[in-house]
Amino acid sequence: MSSLFAVIGGTGFAGAATVNAFVERGHRVRVISRHVKADVRAKVETTAADATDVAALTQALEGVHAAVLCARPDYWRWPQELVPMFQRAIDAASRTGTRLVLCDNLYAYGVPDGPLTESSPLRPHGPKGRARKAGAELLMRAHEQGQVQVAIGRAADFYGPGIDYPNLKLLFGNAVEGKTVRLLGSGEALHSVSFIKDVGHALVTLTENDSAFGDVWHLPVAPPMPEKELVRRIVDLAGTGATIASTPAWAVHALFKVMGLFSPMMRELPEVQYQHELPFVVDDSRFVKAFGQRATPMDEAVLETLAFWRERLGLTRASVASAA
Repeated sequence: MSSLFAVIGGTGFAGAATVNAFVERGHRVRVISRHVKADVRAKVETTAADATDVAALTQALEGVHAAVLCARPDYWRWPQELVPMFQRAIDAASRTGTRLVLCDNLYAYGVPDGPLTESSPLRPHGPKGRARKAGAELLMRAHEQGQVQVAIGRAADFYGPGIDYPNLKLLFGNAVEGKTVRLLGSGEALHSVSFIKDVGHALVTLTENDSAFGDVWHLPVAPPMPEKELVRRIVDLAGTGATIASTPAWAVHALFKVMGLFSPMMRELPEVQYQHELPFVVDDSRFVKAFGQRATPMDEAVLETLAFWRERLGLTRASVASAA
């Protein structure tokens, strides 16, 4: 068995976290991306390849035992481009004998009627959810037909070091700056979240275990809590005296429309706003039982994320305290 692994789309948020996890666990890893930079770490090699180019991706996967598929089109282009991209990954991996582990999300489930397990029905709520469902089904059919061995790891909403989505700036960024942090809605509904480092390590775990393939897994999540409690914890740990304000549901949708004028991603978020207005709880017990990996304790993960945002915004605890 080759000891070389790869991350397709290894420069994105989940991809970079997965590369780091491979290195931390002593593996050799190849970073595959359209725009890849040299990496000085001894166990990391880089290859420039477009995930939509079968020939280039096939060449990039030569000698790779298992690859984590983190690449995806621009968020607003998933309905048109996600499934074709997955098909090209299947075509390339089948030529090289490389196993595939998909970094997936929860959109395919749609509106839940209870805690989400791996056996929950797939009833996507919108076009991006339908694309996610179709992509996952395509990969599992390829596994069943013997084209390529596939495992799927599903994560909840990402947060953590390195992730600078606009909505996380309004949460963690405002908290470290001592500004008002706004709850998008009442914040009463239970919600599960994924720390990006846990996602990376869990995806590596799937590549390491033969028993993971041919199946879907929920990656480790923190115990669910109402979003208002999570926001309160973030603000308290930031220690800046930031205040919290709630935003009515009608105003949230208006806010997305305004921010969508400047951010295509923010324009698309109303499709999955149900995840924040209704209980959205992920059951990761099957993964935990099988592999023994649990989510990072919430306070530890939040503190690390706050430290990232302080650095990102050029702040220190002292400067924030004096400004407050």
